[in-house]
Amino acid sequence: MNLEQLLKAFSEVLFVVVQQVESTEDLLNDKQKMALIASIIAALDELQAATEQTLPEELISAYTAGMSEAHAALQELLPSSPISPVTTTIASAAKLKPIIANRIHLNALNSLVSDTLADLKAAFRTAHEYAVTTINDTIDVVR
Repeated sequence: MNLEQLLKAFSEVLFVVVQQVESTEDLLNDKQKMALIASIIAALDELQAATEQTLPEELISAYTAGMSEAHAALQELLPSSPISPVTTTIASAAKLKPIIANRIHLNALNSLVSDTLADLKAAFRTAHEYAVTTINDTIDVVR
């Protein structure tokens, strides 16, 4: 799955949840309400699994593409700059090894991916809580 497919999956889950809410005959019936909540949570769990599978690769791809563009721009800029010891050092370092192989970038990429996944887990946890709370509160108001 790629990012475009993941975004489509998000839209489809939202559509399915709306359909399920609309097709539930009696939300005041506890069994139907619990079935609705269970199906919403199952849809969120599937979406979370797809997100956790897809997002790391997409983040890595975007990061490396950005670094490649920056590296190319640096290579174009350096020859036109006046030659100084700093410029010479930067130019030689930029040519030594691929940018992504640099430990600083690997650490940054690792942090970016793990922090993003941790944030997403928290977001899905919150979505679970709000799904249950919102349905229960809404039904309580109707009663």
